[in-house]
Amino acid sequence: MKKIILFISIMLVALGLQAQELVYQDKEGNIRWTKDNSRVALYGANYCLPSACDYRAAAYVDGDRDAMIAEDLDHFKRMGWDGLRLCFWGDWQNTDAKGNLIQNEHLRLLERLIEEATKRDIYMLLSPIVTYNSQWPEMTDSTNTGFMNVYSKADLILEPVAKEAQKNYVKQLLNHTNRYTGRKIKDEPNIIFVEVSNEPAQMADKPEAMTDYINGMVDAIKSTGCKKLVFYNVSQDFKVAPIVAASKVDGGTYAWYPQGLTCYRTVKGNPLLCVDRYEQLADPAMKGKSKIVYEFDSTQRDGGLQVPAMVREFVRGGCQFITMFSYDMLRTAPKNLGWDVQFTNMVYTPRKAVASMISAEIVRRWSPGEPNRYYPANNHFGDFRLSYEEDLALLNSEDMYYHSASVSDSPKNIAALRHIAGIGSSPVIQYKGNGIYFLDRDDNQNSWTLELYPDIIALGDPYAVPSAYKDVAVADSREREFSVSLPGIKQTAVVYPGKYRIDKNGFTRIADHPQQELYSQYRGWPSHGAHPAYPDRWAPRDWYTTIQPTEETANQTTVLNACEGLKNIDYSRNFESPECRIRLIRAIPDMNNAYELTTPDLTENPAWRTAADVSLSHFIADELWNRKGDTPKKIKIWAMGLHGTDRALVNFMDKNGRAFGAEFPLSGSMKVIEIDATTLQPYPAVVLPQDWPGVCSYYYPQSVAVTGLPDWNNMEQVQISLRGNLYPEEEKQNKGIAIEKIVLEY
Repeated sequence: MKKIILFISIMLVALGLQAQELVYQDKEGNIRWTKDNSRVALYGANYCLPSACDYRAAAYVDGDRDAMIAEDLDHFKRMGWDGLRLCFWGDWQNTDAKGNLIQNEHLRLLERLIEEATKRDIYMLLSPIVTYNSQWPEMTDSTNTGFMNVYSKADLILEPVAKEAQKNYVKQLLNHTNRYTGRKIKDEPNIIFVEVSNEPAQMADKPEAMTDYINGMVDAIKSTGCKKLVFYNVSQDFKVAPIVAASKVDGGTYAWYPQGLTCYRTVKGNPLLCVDRYEQLADPAMKGKSKIVYEFDSTQRDGGLQVPAMVREFVRGGCQFITMFSYDMLRTAPKNLGWDVQFTNMVYTPRKAVASMISAEIVRRWSPGEPNRYYPANNHFGDFRLSYEEDLALLNSEDMYYHSASVSDSPKNIAALRHIAGIGSSPVIQYKGNGIYFLDRDDNQNSWTLELYPDIIALGDPYAVPSAYKDVAVADSREREFSVSLPGIKQTAVVYPGKYRIDKNGFTRIADHPQQELYSQYRGWPSHGAHPAYPDRWAPRDWYTTIQPTEETANQTTVLNACEGLKNIDYSRNFESPECRIRLIRAIPDMNNAYELTTPDLTENPAWRTAADVSLSHFIADELWNRKGDTPKKIKIWAMGLHGTDRALVNFMDKNGRAFGAEFPLSGSMKVIEIDATTLQPYPAVVLPQDWPGVCSYYYPQSVAVTGLPDWNNMEQVQISLRGNLYPEEEKQNKGIAIEKIVLEY
């Protein structure tokens, strides 16, 4: 009898623990911790190793997937991240056509990931239905046998048999027992949210069908006894917000990619100009609902400067769980094998890692609803500072001093300082390497622990098409001088990547990195010059070359040339906007390369989310770097009108978003049009590339009300536009231009 009573008591305790979720939602829609009612504020990333392309990428580098999970989550923790999205392709790789759960290696690794995250106090959003094909980008992969291989995204919402397959799957998944924790997925304490579906087909014109689908999925989730907060996507089409708000879900999920997802190259220019507002987060339809960010990134950008600016706006809009997409595994990061337009890793993208650490602190320290001014007035907010000119994100608080580049700002209170993370030098650290480092004050207050990571050498554009046979970055472990000037400690030593204790007596090496062998495989070019074993092209030469300007080129700079192709051209997107067509052609009579920009109609349309405009844009700061102090006298454009188009707009935008341009005439044949540079007037400049999912304004806010004169010392963009207001109402159809090049004459 005593054994029975004891068993019943244990079961009651277990049931009580099962029912006690770590978070709850209050009446205003705020997510709070059950233990103390404080507001939840979590930051991290998607981590996709168990599924799809990341799963396959691990095999390309002969990785031990379990070990990779552990080492990557160690880096999550090292960066102060406490949020993780479980983006799981179970709809493709772990089900049959009826939604029955298939146990395989993908599921086992999901269990392992949950276990490892829980051990590190990382909290999770589970997204079990991804909808996008797990084959990408290796379309020969044959593991995509799930119900998504049978149904379309629209079918998931509309077809009864597809809806039943999804319900069957999520119920079986939530009731599945994790072999490593002994708990069912629905009872994993650190999974605090469930997202019904990743980027579903949104049907604002079918509210009844959407409501039936959403509520049916929520009922299926809750029928398992799952008490997690349940979310549904809003940002895939913001018009569905009222439908989502009226459903049974607890909140909405949001995404943001300010540079879009399709450039496949590094995007240059000021990333802070277009991320001051995410107005859709303030939609009154979602009042009382929680908000989380399931995906975002400063895609195709180096340095991560844009990330904290975006996170500031997420926090202002009330988002409490914010995860980037997607964290690159340490072993595959040298090749950026995971997701080609995203690239984030603590070691291989050190500046972005520090910027993301700062972002995590913005989530914790910034307040929802805090006013956000427009750039550049918002570069300094609270303990944070952002600078495009310095390529710097800075957190300078009483206890933390994080900087994503060398910085001149002194710590706010050096005596109270506890944590330093940085790149390069500062008033307290002198270091010429470009790898990330961490210094943490020890409990005895008299010493610091230094973790130093290797330099990173860029070998190519990380956002180009990836290959398992191509490195885009390598870790270069080498000895460098490291100087520390902290209270009671002024020491300098030559150090090698690893872990050190620093006190008044100097540096003491205490450990290698767990992945030391990975960081030591590449040593860079030999500092002593070429060895006979190396190719002759690496040997030093004692001659030099120079380019001698001719009279023809000394006073001219080409800022747009169709001979360079379309790779570095951004242009308007075809989505709820005028149709934009751009291609490279041979223009008669000389058969020179030309950009052809056309649109069938520029008549205003209330269904468009953009202006009546199609544009192309090119980054020109690289062409103008040696023209500082010079002002062009003329702008020469080689162009012709198509389909009777008699005019277009050329626009020049500087690093602060101020734009000056001119309308210019076109004829039916290729001609050189000359514009007096002193006659340029303010014109709005287009945000290109355009963001996804349509958060950014079409025109840069800083370009809308401009005064003063063009700043040619800091000019960064040239744009060609076919703009509706250039043409009479009866002449807005079939507009086009062919343009060979643009030259500035000094």
